[in-house]
Amino acid sequence: MLAGTSAVAAQQAKSAEPTTEPAEPSEELDEIDRLYNEYQASLYAHQFEKALVAAEAIKLEPDNRLGNAIVASMRASALFGLKRDKDAQQAVARAEQLAPREPEVITTLFIGGLGIGRADVAADALDRLIAIAPDKVRELDSKLVWQFLRNEPEGQQRKNDDRRVALAQLGYGGTDGDELTSVAIGILLERGNIAAATELLHYLNDPVSVEQMLLQKRYAALWPALETLAGPHMEKVAESALSEAQREYADDPDNSKKASAVVNALIGTGQVEQAIAMRSKIPTSPEEMATADEDMGWLVDSVADAYLAAERGDEADELYALLNDAKIENGWWRVSMRINRLGALVKTGKLDRAVALFETTEASAKSDGNDYARQLVRRLKFCTFSRLGRKDEAAAVLTDLLDHAGDAPGPTLDALLCGGQFDEAEKLVLSRPTKVRFELQFVITLQTKPSSLSAPPIWQSERLQFRQRPAIAAEFDRLGRDLPEQFMPAPRQVAAN
Repeated sequence: MLAGTSAVAAQQAKSAEPTTEPAEPSEELDEIDRLYNEYQASLYAHQFEKALVAAEAIKLEPDNRLGNAIVASMRASALFGLKRDKDAQQAVARAEQLAPREPEVITTLFIGGLGIGRADVAADALDRLIAIAPDKVRELDSKLVWQFLRNEPEGQQRKNDDRRVALAQLGYGGTDGDELTSVAIGILLERGNIAAATELLHYLNDPVSVEQMLLQKRYAALWPALETLAGPHMEKVAESALSEAQREYADDPDNSKKASAVVNALIGTGQVEQAIAMRSKIPTSPEEMATADEDMGWLVDSVADAYLAAERGDEADELYALLNDAKIENGWWRVSMRINRLGALVKTGKLDRAVALFETTEASAKSDGNDYARQLVRRLKFCTFSRLGRKDEAAAVLTDLLDHAGDAPGPTLDALLCGGQFDEAEKLVLSRPTKVRFELQFVITLQTKPSSLSAPPIWQSERLQFRQRPAIAAEFDRLGRDLPEQFMPAPRQVAAN
């Protein structure tokens, strides 16, 4: 993760004397690289004393102010890890003295703070970077930024919200920034700042985010602007998203993440067969799939969605199996694809095939997933056993499901409806879990006509029946609305297989 900083440090160690000949690798640079790699490995292994020793062993020329400032930031990270905060702050001050307002130095501290698990250190560095070098903020790796945003400092919600708004106002994330933009819009609306929230809409280029806002009354002040952004049947924003995804993919055609964005955008515009054609970017054999990384995994997931949209569920399942059964080293991230494969089988009514995957999916969620992922598996198990009439097994899962309702209220509600547990479902809704995400899932779940956000599941009739309960109808009216007909997906023909 720190390779960019390593390259800077190594470059700064070169002689300042001009030369017309390419420089040969020097023993000095080799030693700097070795020490830097040792520092990086030690820091992320939380061997902070060893990381500090490696950083202090990097010796650069005194006039190499930027290089020495970077090394000072490296030392600071190790010292923060050792909880020697006073010494660490002195190292930060030294870095600032050597290279004031230098983005490379601040970025080093931001990444170091993430590596040592000190959200406060990373937050201070990111705030400073936002203040003095917004262009450099836009260049930060999105995985690092989201790692930070999911682990922000506790006890300072206002400051955390301010940071999210500031990032959104910078246009951070490009095509990956819609989630952040949506969150920032919600924050500004809660503060009553409709004008600032409206200004952020021009960064929003995601049909899913736009549709979610059109459903929720908390965004009612923005509905006129959102309706203009969406266009009839959401086609305007969908076409815009596709154009942007294709443009970015054309610049980097070997990038699986960008390919996945194209597939999703094609599905959003109804071009399902073109989305399926992106299957050509995915390995075709177990041996080839063994080299897959997480981005490739999400491309598999997206193409599987395309198969499902084309009502070609068997091919979707075969593709998931190719990924999930491959012998991939460090393939823990496949927990998402395993759950999604199971979900596809349940939602398409292939329940016996779903049962066969319970053991492996549950084991994956237990070892590699979080509490939310584990509740997703319980949801699918309870729904399946209920539908199959296996009452004893369903009852056993129900106890566990209710015990963990707080881990994932939305999926819990869906499970209870699938199993016909309306009383328990009503209790959950009226307890009003203090989570915006649950409110959104509640409104999506109870749509009269399932929109593009939720393909018609096998338990749609239960959802509509549940919505007729007076207390539930009132709660739905408080939080949301049915998606207006003009924004429902236009009827499209699915090509025969």
